Amino acid sequence: MLLERRSRSVYFEAKDNLTRPVGELTPEVSRQRIEQLKGAEREQERGLLAQRQLSLLRTQLKSDLTIFGKPYGPPLGVEDRAFLEHCGVRTGRQPWREEG
Repeated sequence: MLLERRSRSVYFEAKDNLTRPVGELTPEVSRQRIEQLKGAEREQERGLLAQRQLSLLRTQLKSDLTIFGKPYGPPLGVEDRAFLEHCGVRTGRQPWREEG
């Protein structure tokens, strides 16, 4: 796959999280939160996690092309930063750095 190293890492982690058992989700902070849930609530939160991670992937891919815009959705949360850092992304750089 012809992707920049960090984008490739984000891609494979997000993709693998789609099929991993809950006990193997990354990052650990997301796994711990979702493991505490049961039934439909667990599945809903897992789906929301997948959506958010795919959104982070989209923004990371745009950064490979130096198309810096605002990341889509809410500001990065603790789990977002943990996921990106787990993938080797430097969250203090564009497009992840918070304006201010």
